[in-house]
Amino acid sequence: MSSTVDRCAKCGGELVLDRGSVLDAEHFGYLGGRVHCVAGCTSVWLTKHKPIVERPLDAPTAPMTREPHEVRCRRCENTFLAKAPNAMYCFPCGVTRDRARAREHSRRRYAVA
Repeated sequence: MSSTVDRCAKCGGELVLDRGSVLDAEHFGYLGGRVHCVAGCTSVWLTKHKPIVERPLDAPTAPMTREPHEVRCRRCENTFLAKAPNAMYCFPCGVTRDRARAREHSRRRYAVA
């Protein structure tokens, strides 16, 4: 569906605005679009720059702070303070777990099949 803009200067026919060109112009920051005559004798792009709208700046957000919270260790069930969001093991249990993992990894890697 198209809207009538004016009359053609050459033939007096209707000038029609192409809706697809309006969307294309808007994508590139312009207002307007391609105007063409129904008879096909005129095809002109009528565009102007879109006015720049100053947007207010967003309020600054507070920096994320990692406050220590109390966590229960999964292995020894002692409570400890942790800043990490997903802490599961106290430090000694975490070191023991990491060493056991590394030992298992090296055992599997160098095992003779």
